[in-house]
Amino acid sequence: MQNWKAMSLWTPEYLKARYGSETVEVTANRDSDPDYELNLARHRREILFGDYVDMVTTGGETNDYYLVARNEVLEHELPLHNAVVLTIPSRGRIGTRRAAVRRLDMIR
Repeated sequence: MQNWKAMSLWTPEYLKARYGSETVEVTANRDSDPDYELNLARHRREILFGDYVDMVTTGGETNDYYLVARNEVLEHELPLHNAVVLTIPSRGRIGTRRAAVRRLDMIR
């Protein structure tokens, strides 16, 4: 992962400057509810991405808030192949490297 461009580019400061005013969905106050997964709707909140970055960088280790997967705030960021370098075995359970690269091209 050391050679991934995303590791040096996607700093909290960069993400806030570029996407801080975007609205994202999080689940919040999860620690107050032992059944937060069952009561998901009660915990959904929309906040600014910049506020979420602040929560993550200053909040310490916690399970109290979570950025839900369906947010698309970074969707238009660097294409996957430029930001992340995948090491794919030449043969194995996923098939050939060429086949794996074709699958990546289809999801971009």
